[in-house]
Amino acid sequence: MSERFYAEEPVVGSEVWLRGAEAHHLLHVMRARAGSEVLVFDGSGYEYRCVVREAGCSEARLEVVERRMVHREPPLELHVAAALPKGERQAWLVEKLSELGAARLIPIETVHGVVVPGPQTVARLRRIAVQAAKQCGRTQLLEIAAPQTWQAVAASLPSGAMGMISHLAGGRPAASLLVGGRLPPQIHVAVGPEGGWSETELTLAAEAGWQVVGLGARILRVETAAVALAALVVLLAEGRAEPQPERRC
Repeated sequence: MSERFYAEEPVVGSEVWLRGAEAHHLLHVMRARAGSEVLVFDGSGYEYRCVVREAGCSEARLEVVERRMVHREPPLELHVAAALPKGERQAWLVEKLSELGAARLIPIETVHGVVVPGPQTVARLRRIAVQAAKQCGRTQLLEIAAPQTWQAVAASLPSGAMGMISHLAGGRPAASLLVGGRLPPQIHVAVGPEGGWSETELTLAAEAGWQVVGLGARILRVETAAVALAALVVLLAEGRAEPQPERRC
């Protein structure tokens, strides 16, 4: 069985319990029974080959038969701050950032934003991040952070990190910041709302060390711009990195 399952609690020792939606998927969708083999991950970077030992109605006990560290993350940390788009475009954004290997998505509150993300939105996006990780083979989850104001995000750019803020009206091409030199261990990108950044928000970014970048002459949707920037960063970084072997234990 090639399906992957997410353990909400860290896997310790040789036993894993699946409950809730994951147990339902295992027991009632995949129809696993005692003796079935599955892959489990817990967000730590490890992947566990397991055998189902007990299959109940709403939970399953699995035995870990192999534990391995799997290197499927980009060679740098990518943080994406974005004014969330409307409706199902949010799910698409989370799915694609997960597939690309982004470490963190920060929903931001902006002057011209059309979506004010609340606790229910964040919880839903976190569930989508789990499903996306299961599908794309990641052993770490895209973190969905609590919503923040752009002022707070702009001011929190860590020392030594690169910050890029996408803006249609100007800025150097994003790719020009990433080619030629050594990439920092952490890159932060920011994408504003459909109504664009305010002048005050752009000033805050410049004062905090963010660099304004362009993504071409065409107007991109929020999710398109975020994914385009993420893909640019990750693919350039991975093109320079040495492959990491899997470690079994």
